Amino acid sequence: MTTPTDATNKIPAKTTPDVQKDDVFTEWRSRKASINAFSGLKPPGDISSRRKSNLRDLTTHLAGARGAGLRRLTMSIRAKSDISADMVKPTVKKENTYRMRPDDDKGFSVAKVEKAVKELFEDELEGVEYSHDTSSKLACEISEKVKERVKDFNFARFKISVNVIVGQVDDQGMEVVSRCVWDDKLDRSVCVTFKNKSLYVIALIFGVYFE
Repeated sequence: MTTPTDATNKIPAKTTPDVQKDDVFTEWRSRKASINAFSGLKPPGDISSRRKSNLRDLTTHLAGARGAGLRRLTMSIRAKSDISADMVKPTVKKENTYRMRPDDDKGFSVAKVEKAVKELFEDELEGVEYSHDTSSKLACEISEKVKERVKDFNFARFKISVNVIVGQVDDQGMEVVSRCVWDDKLDRSVCVTFKNKSLYVIALIFGVYFE
C-alpha cells in the first residue's frame, strides 16, 4: 500500500524519444528563425527565398558592404566572358589540294639556300671566338637565323628543319652523318660549313615536302 508521500517521492517518468525529437526540432526552428530575422532572410517556408538564382535579386538582398564586391565580381565575370568569346575562333577547314609534288618554280632550291646561308655565316661569324660556355646558345641562335633565312624564299608546302653544330678549331677531325626517311625526288638537303681561326660551324638544312 502506497501513501501520498511515497507517490510524490517517485522518480519522474522519462520522456519518450519522440518527445525529445519534437523538442529539438522546435528549438532548431526557433534558432533558425532568429538567424533569418537577423540577416534579413525570409522564413524557410517561403518558396521564393529558395530561388535566388537571379543575380539582380541577390544583389538587392546583399545590399551594403558586400554589394560592391558582388558588382566587381559581376564585372570580372563579364570581362572573362568577353575575352573568352574573342579568343575562341572557329576552326578553318581547308580542302585537300591533291598535289603530290610542288610547282616547277616553287621547289626547294639547293643553290639559293646554300648561297644565302654562306652569306649569313660570313656576316655573323667572321670575328666570333669559340667559348665553351656560350657555344650551345650560339648554335641555337644560328639555327633560328638560318631557318628564318630559308623561310624567306617561301618554298610552298616544304617543312624546314635545321641542325647546327658549333665546335672549337683545335687540329681535330670531325665527321657528321645524318639519315632520314624521305622522297629522294622531292625532298632536299643542304650542308653549309664555316670556319675561322677559333671555331667552325656545320649547318644541315632539310627541306621536306608536305603532301
